[in-house]
Formats: sequence, structure tokens, C-alpha cells
Amino acid sequence: MRRLRRWALPLALVVALLAAGTLTQASLRSSRSGAGEDGEAGGLARVDFLDFLGGVRQFVAYSLWVRGDRIHHGYYGTITKEAELIPYYELITLFDPHSVDAYYVAAETIYMSGQPEEAIRFTLQGIENNPDSGDLHASLADLYIREGRYEEARQEYLKALGLELRLVDEDFVMEGVIAASKATGDAEGAAEAGRRLLGLYRMRLADPSIDDALRAWLIRRVNDLAEELTASGEADRR
Repeated sequence: MRRLRRWALPLALVVALLAAGTLTQASLRSSRSGAGEDGEAGGLARVDFLDFLGGVRQFVAYSLWVRGDRIHHGYYGTITKEAELIPYYELITLFDPHSVDAYYVAAETIYMSGQPEEAIRFTLQGIENNPDSGDLHASLADLYIREGRYEEARQEYLKALGLELRLVDEDFVMEGVIAASKATGDAEGAAEAGRRLLGLYRMRLADPSIDDALRAWLIRRVNDLAEELTASGEADRR
């Protein structure tokens, strides 16, 4: 019964939109009598309902996303308590399988609700529909590393680096590469990622607009990375 309640509002919105689509289709068909066989109205009347539905799928997905976002900010405010929103995200990806944002947020929500394998499966589905999304490869890598699947995580982080990143930063991915490489005993891989990350952080420190708290954290992290790389170099020389 609780699961039915969870789906009630999303399904109600979908039913309303489908009803609107049906009425539009009926209107298009009725216009056939008002135009000749080659007339413009007759051409419009030949629009199939599935074609019409295809045209509104993104609108349905967007409407669900907006409602879910309002619930997030109005009632929850933290992703750790939002299992009730999972049906919204599932419907969003059903209507718009290219909604990377929905896959990304849903995977974390599902994971935090205590379903790690389902979160991984859902993210894999997102990657299948969006193979060029670096964000989803990074999301999958993050799930893997939290489950102790370090080699799989490292591979996914490396894939993410070669793709467009929009929801996560390159430094987030590089931190993941370092952690996964260390966990798998790949010292050289960790060192290589550390050198790249050190360059990124030094570039960010050159930005005068960053706030004091972030600057302080970056300075600490740059120092830590420099010490790690120095120690790694000394160990290699031995």
C-alpha cells in the first residue's frame, strides 16, 4: 500500500498528460473532414499518437523533475532521506532516457536507501542510454569504490576522464583514481593521477575569486599531494 502511495502523484501527472495527448490526437483526426486529402489539416491528422507522445516525453520528464525538486527542497533537503522520490526519478528516465541528472541523483538516492546493487544496476542502465556521459561513469565508479570493487571503480573513473563532465569536476574523478589505484596496489597509477591532480589544484589556487575556506583546503591538499609524490619518488629510487 505504501508503494502505491509513493507512485500516486507521479502517475496522476502522467495520466493527465496522456489524456491531454489523447484529446489532441482526437482533435487532429476530426480535422480531417475539414480539409482535402492533400490539405494541411489532413496532413496533420495523420500524426500518430505515438509520434505525439514522443514529442511530449521530455515535457513529462521535466514536469516530474520540477515536482521532485520542489519536494526535495520543501520537505527533505537531504538525499539521504528521499527514498519516496525514487519513483519520480524512475518515471523521468522512462520518459526521457537521456536525463543524465535523473540517473545521477536516483543512483545516490537508491544507494542511500540501502539498495547498492539496485543503484549500480540503475546507473548501468543510464550508461547504456548515455554512453558518452562522464558523469554517469564517475557515478558508477563512486558506487563501486564504496562497495570495495576497486579495480572496477578505477576503470570507470578512467573512462570518465575521457568524456564530458558536467555534474562532477575533474578533480573529483582524479581523487577517485588515486583512491582506487592505491586500493589495488597500483602505486604508479596513483602517482600519475596525483601529479595531474596537483596541477589542477595549483591552477585553482591561482583563481582570486575562490573563498578562504576552499583556498585553505586546497593548500592543505596540495601540500599532502606533494609530500606523497616526494615519498613515492624516494621509494622508487630505493
